[in-house]
Amino acid sequence: MISTGDIDGMKTALMTSPIATSINADILKHYKAGIMDDQYLPSKCSSSTNHGVTIVGWDIENGVEYWKVRNSWGEEFGQDGYFKMAILAADGRPEGICGVNHNPVAPIEYTDPSINIVMNTNP
Repeated sequence: MISTGDIDGMKTALMTSPIATSINADILKHYKAGIMDDQYLPSKCSSSTNHGVTIVGWDIENGVEYWKVRNSWGEEFGQDGYFKMAILAADGRPEGICGVNHNPVAPIEYTDPSINIVMNTNP
């Protein structure tokens, strides 16, 4: 299980699989390109989440560390269906921009020795 704001835990989980999370998507409809951060947003968006997304990776661009996030709105949205969201909020709030770090969920590996197969399950 990954705790709210556990950036290192999220990065570790991403080494083996994507992470499901939720965000406040009220401002997402305006996204075209670039990294969504406190300066990108017209006002701070709430950390009260209302939309599920999938974090697929992270990187650094112009000194800003960001999550690469897959949206469910199709390839016409953002950058071929993806957007970039700053990992840290300017004020350091652990839930991050629009709550992106608030509810991360990554699959865990579960092995049942009695049936000799490996299954992925959510915690």
